[in-house]
Amino acid sequence: MDKKFILIMVGMFLSSCAVLHEEYFYPRASGATVEKKWCRGKVGVDNQLIFSLSNVDVTLEVWEYNGVTRLGVSFNVSQGGAVVWPSQTVIAFTDSRQKEIKVNSFTRLRRVSGTDDLLKKDFPVNSVMNNSSLDEAETYYESFEIPEKIIEEVKISEIRLLINGIENVLSDLTFTKKTGLFLHPLNC
Repeated sequence: MDKKFILIMVGMFLSSCAVLHEEYFYPRASGATVEKKWCRGKVGVDNQLIFSLSNVDVTLEVWEYNGVTRLGVSFNVSQGGAVVWPSQTVIAFTDSRQKEIKVNSFTRLRRVSGTDDLLKKDFPVNSVMNNSSLDEAETYYESFEIPEKIIEEVKISEIRLLINGIENVLSDLTFTKKTGLFLHPLNC
């Protein structure tokens, strides 16, 4: 067997990472940072868009799985923070087609102390999502299907949020499909 191949395999095994080809949506928006999803932002593709608004971090990402494209939105709410997703129609422009995304609710998952069990609670549109625990932050999440096949680019504008009672409008979001080779964790 080739010595280079063996050295590469040993290096990958010891580092617990692998180089993989991946197709992903690269995000862009004014006022937001772009981060990697894996290993606390250290590994993988740059696929998350994060807006830090007061004591609430809003994370958005677009991905494709089994021919279905989805938009994921999460709120990481620190102590004293509150976010409301007001009733609104989210318009996504996909490769020059306009699609409406219907938002009904967000879900909070909270780990039951000392177990692997999760408590799930839904928060409908117009309800307050805050940090009601003693944890550092509460996370609320939902994903929405973008009803179109084979999308190369998604643009979303004017998502409105109430953060601590103040209206915020997220700048225009663009997610463009890209491919490349990236380091991915086998354990993190």
